[in-house]
Amino acid sequence: MSAPKSDPKEPRWMSRLRRDFVEALDRLSPSKSQLMVALSGGADSVALTMLLTMESDFPLVLAHFNHGLRGDESDQDSYFVGNLAKKLELNYPGRIRY
Repeated sequence: MSAPKSDPKEPRWMSRLRRDFVEALDRLSPSKSQLMVALSGGADSVALTMLLTMESDFPLVLAHFNHGLRGDESDQDSYFVGNLAKKLELNYPGRIRY
């Protein structure tokens, strides 16, 4: 994996966090095989996806499961995930609806 991107204005703690994140990914999959990311559309999974696209060179595959529990809001999450995948040029096999 490539070294984490650094910014001279970035606090030292953030540089260490980036380095530790990249090292953890290397330990997770030293072969650099595809990494599947479960993306709900919420802030935490979007942040993780963005971090992975910025800090890793793993080929990412996004997964989203629409349980349909929140009606139109659940469908909006699915469309958001699809649009984000397209914008980030990530592999997204499509929405799965239960």
